[in-house]
Amino acid sequence: METGDVDEIYNSLVKITSLSKSELVLKGNSAKNFMLENKNYEIQGKKILKYFQFIDG
Repeated sequence: METGDVDEIYNSLVKITSLSKSELVLKGNSAKNFMLENKNYEIQGKKILKYFQFIDG
């Protein structure tokens, strides 16, 4: 979603609710894999360390 206005949210919900169960499972598995690969403790810790190194100079 780009703007998050009411019509856009509505259209996104209509689109999602029209998906089949297998399509929803695929999307869910894809989101799960993304989180495991990109938002895990190690990756987030590295981002925090990089930020502290940046503000420390």
